[in-house]
Amino acid sequence: MSTTAPTTSHWGAFRVRRTERGGIDVLPHPDDPAPSPLQGGVAGALDHPRVRRPAVRRGRLDNGRGPTTARGTEPFVEVEWDHTLDLAAAELARLRREHGNQAPFGGSSGSPTGPEAIASTTTRTSEGCAGRSAARTP
Repeated sequence: MSTTAPTTSHWGAFRVRRTERGGIDVLPHPDDPAPSPLQGGVAGALDHPRVRRPAVRRGRLDNGRGPTTARGTEPFVEVEWDHTLDLAAAELARLRREHGNQAPFGGSSGSPTGPEAIASTTTRTSEGCAGRSAARTP
């Protein structure tokens, strides 16, 4: 019997299993009543990632943060992980310093935004996997 491991993405909860050839199979979570068909793309993304290394806009590297008319047209430059982490840490520190600890927000560009949408999505995902529906009242 093969072993599976549970995990999640913004498409919901699922399980993964190592194949005999070293790849992975993606299996719907057994408690998810409506697994997303998009989970099927997870295994292929491991072999063909769209982003292989961290990259930063050329203007950000050359001129620092701030608005620019070149944004959207300038190239991205691959950088080392340490440099990427330093840039991210410095920006988080700036946000906290200038706007308070509540200012940094993490979300997914492929899902709804805003506190209410995030809370709703999180509740639907976690409760759906537990066999409950967030639409039902307790």
